[in-house]
Amino acid sequence: MFSIIQAAGWPIWPLVACSILALAIVIERFISLKAGKITPPRLLEEVLIVTGYHGPDVEGAPIAPGTPSAPPDAKPRHSVDPANTPDAPP
Repeated sequence: MFSIIQAAGWPIWPLVACSILALAIVIERFISLKAGKITPPRLLEEVLIVTGYHGPDVEGAPIAPGTPSAPPDAKPRHSVDPANTPDAPP
């Protein structure tokens, strides 16, 4: 492999140096940037409180009735009255 680098001439040496430097930076970032150092310990709980998320809605019907995972008698959660739509025929 060293013979290939020597055969490539002088332009390859800056590329080799930059590659080694880039690899060193990547390794240093993996070592120093741990998730515990970056994110606060209770970040997820605070986000859920601020957004008001209280878990999935398990009482409603599936969002897409007629899909293979939906029960055969599934109905949409909200029905649309065709008479109240803006583009309804008169």
